[in-house]
Amino acid sequence: MVVHFFYWTTNQAIVQRCLGAKDLASGQKGILIAALFLLTLPIILNLPGLLSFHILGEGLDPIDTSYPLLVNKVMPTALQGFFIAALFGAILSTFNSFLNSAATIYCKDLLPSISKKQRTDQELIVYAKKVSTIMAIVTMIIGPLLMFGTDGIFLITKRFAGFVNIPIVALFAVGLFNKTVSGLAARIALLVHVVLYFSIVWVFNVKINFVYVMGGLFVFDVVFMLILGQFLKREPYVENTINKGDVDLTNWKYIKVTSVSLILGLIALYAFLSPIGIASTDGNPMLVLKVYAVLQLIVLIVFRPKNEKTEHQLHLSNQH
Repeated sequence: MVVHFFYWTTNQAIVQRCLGAKDLASGQKGILIAALFLLTLPIILNLPGLLSFHILGEGLDPIDTSYPLLVNKVMPTALQGFFIAALFGAILSTFNSFLNSAATIYCKDLLPSISKKQRTDQELIVYAKKVSTIMAIVTMIIGPLLMFGTDGIFLITKRFAGFVNIPIVALFAVGLFNKTVSGLAARIALLVHVVLYFSIVWVFNVKINFVYVMGGLFVFDVVFMLILGQFLKREPYVENTINKGDVDLTNWKYIKVTSVSLILGLIALYAFLSPIGIASTDGNPMLVLKVYAVLQLIVLIVFRPKNEKTEHQLHLSNQH
């Protein structure tokens, strides 16, 4: 859960797309539509792996070759080129987003801390292009080396992500609910997290899944920052409420019912795929679906948006 909070709420590549929306309602619609597609991830990610295991068997080395071998075996030759083109397009789209994010972070955060020189927007664009080019070249050099990892590309990238994603979520969590913890306290906590995570996962090779290590260190990071914040304080910041861009900040009227429905759908999906559902011969998946249907109906009734006429009548009654 903490990892997903990082990706969907603090990751620059995702957040910048919401910030690019014309108004608040459009940004909310975009992220909720993406969340709807995320509910299909168990099928998108796990089903090809299960098919590969049953069709190709065990013993693939490296394991990352299972997906291309599966595609080569089950898809007609005429469709393989189309499939690769679609996959390549999706990869480039994500790659471009992350390059743009890296350039934004460098120009807006790192560059001002390195140099106090004031730069025009045109100069920043030139810097962004240079940073994007350098990072693209470095990524293309390092990327192929991941295939030599023993645990597969997915696990390697997830393990290395633990160095930064967990402390970033902790920083945001503390920043949202505490206004006096200083930047120095946050930086110390970040450095301690990196040392601890590297020691636990690689140096001591503790026999605990790295996901549990991430969860434990998230709690540690938050508590450690709050303790340091008792000694390393700053003046409480004042939130800026000025809408400089004159952006419409009205919530989408279906935001509540959609959000609750998605959360309920996630819980139902987890239950459906768990031992109380289809993961056990003693499970009852139909009961899970029936309970979900009833709860979803209740959600639609309880969280249904009020129509404008009803709100207007309530407003008039309050005036009288």
